[in-house]
Amino acid sequence: MQTKGIKLIPETNAIKFKEYVVITDLHLGFDLAYPPLEISRTIVQRALNLRKYGKKIIILGDFKNKITKLSSKEAKFLNETMEELTSIYNEVIIIKGNHDALIDKVINPVENATIVNSRGIRINDVVFAHGHAWPRIYENTSVVMLGHSHPVYRVKKYPGNPKVPVFVTYRIKRDLKERLGSWPLFIVIPAFNQYLPGIDILEKGLIDVFYMYGYVEVKSIKIYSNDGTELPV
Repeated sequence: MQTKGIKLIPETNAIKFKEYVVITDLHLGFDLAYPPLEISRTIVQRALNLRKYGKKIIILGDFKNKITKLSSKEAKFLNETMEELTSIYNEVIIIKGNHDALIDKVINPVENATIVNSRGIRINDVVFAHGHAWPRIYENTSVVMLGHSHPVYRVKKYPGNPKVPVFVTYRIKRDLKERLGSWPLFIVIPAFNQYLPGIDILEKGLIDVFYMYGYVEVKSIKIYSNDGTELPV
């Protein structure tokens, strides 16, 4: 999958767009019931390792896992993570997901970091949002990138029916196109947290607002593994 300067970074569940790397759904702190935060630390390290692909990073929401009432340990870890990200990336943009309530009150201000509300941000003609809320889509938008759904593909003809993370693209129906004034390609990115595989795209579909409200042109859906292979629908 490659379109208009956008390409997958193989085997990473990430996308490269110009000088940015784009990831989503880290859910840092999800592992408090395990050896505390050890898995979250490996997720952060993977995010830091993407620096060789771009000078800036966009996180499409669900940066943290617990929605409210974070412990002091979790808050400290999130602030340490932000300090690490901003020390190696020239710019860090976090779009608030449904798990990111109060994130701007938990994370201390950092000069080269921006926290954006859930309606997202536009860079050139590309819109970035989480997907649980309606993003701002302007005229002449060519691409909308979303997270939230954690899409996976179940390989049914292989023993154990393993799930693999996938990227999903689709177009919206024509009636919504007229209302939006543009007809962008939607790209749904799999969760960067590999321990939280989500919805089987063939059995359950997606959970972003466009799919849930029936605005997706189902025949337009394409599915790609994280090495870029198109998979049968």
